[in-house]
Amino acid sequence: MALSELIEHYMVYPSRRRILHKVRDVKYSGDLLHLTMACGINVRVRNSKRSRAARWIAKMIYWEPCRYCGIPKSFLAAHPPRERLKHEEKQAMRIQYGRSFRKRKPSYDG
Repeated sequence: MALSELIEHYMVYPSRRRILHKVRDVKYSGDLLHLTMACGINVRVRNSKRSRAARWIAKMIYWEPCRYCGIPKSFLAAHPPRERLKHEEKQAMRIQYGRSFRKRKPSYDG
């Protein structure tokens, strides 16, 4: 299914950080979709069948819902968030703290 069909059906959009947002408004302009989220974020995405967002919406892959969008609890109960795998924990830490999230060795000045 194309991304536009999935968004119209579920009215949600996963960000690149795997946070699930509620879509308030969808506008079409050619091959692009202009999405307005309930939390106020505006996103422009390409309508594609094989995009990251289309795959994640079809499989309901997300880590947590947006706390400002107000996604209904009934929707979250029907589609619970996926558990993070071991390599995804590192990815989440990089997203939150940047690439240098590991503790660095102390430098010794001699």
